Amino acid sequence: MIDLIAEISELSINDAQYTDQQKIDSIEHHLMTIEQDTTFLGENNSAEEVEHGSKISQLYRLAGLVYFERALKKSFNSGRLARWITEAFEIIERLEICERPFPLFFIACEAHTDTQREMILSLFEKTQKISSQRRLHSVQGMVESVWIQRDLSSDEKGMEYIDMLDAVMSSHDQMPTLA
Repeated sequence: MIDLIAEISELSINDAQYTDQQKIDSIEHHLMTIEQDTTFLGENNSAEEVEHGSKISQLYRLAGLVYFERALKKSFNSGRLARWITEAFEIIERLEICERPFPLFFIACEAHTDTQREMILSLFEKTQKISSQRRLHSVQGMVESVWIQRDLSSDEKGMEYIDMLDAVMSSHDQMPTLA
């Protein structure tokens, strides 16, 4: 998954319209079909831990698809993007914690309603109570900055996705590890 995200980032920096369409299609195919091997979780973990790992795995895939669609396809309101976001929030709603910054960041950036944002903030709070990961505090700050950027945007499309991420990430003193 990390390799695919790196490819998306690299292509988004270059102008995707000049990029080989086969490469974009290949990345999309991999993201659509990727499945995380969670069989190792069943060896020494409870059913709840296995289920949690499966949800996080699904969230990674959906976050990758959202990032792909936003960064390379530059989609704003595609049906499949809306479906992936809805699916991701359904998973988030069922999570007790989310200790993985990458999917949490990219899905949280898609929260537009008060209900979605409250769900994300609650998840951050519950996770930070259980986990001592300081990086989640920085991720939460970046997410809130994205929400502010979106709320202040005067037009429907707003700032380019990659430009918005760049502005938000570069405005923080320390770049948290999203991996």
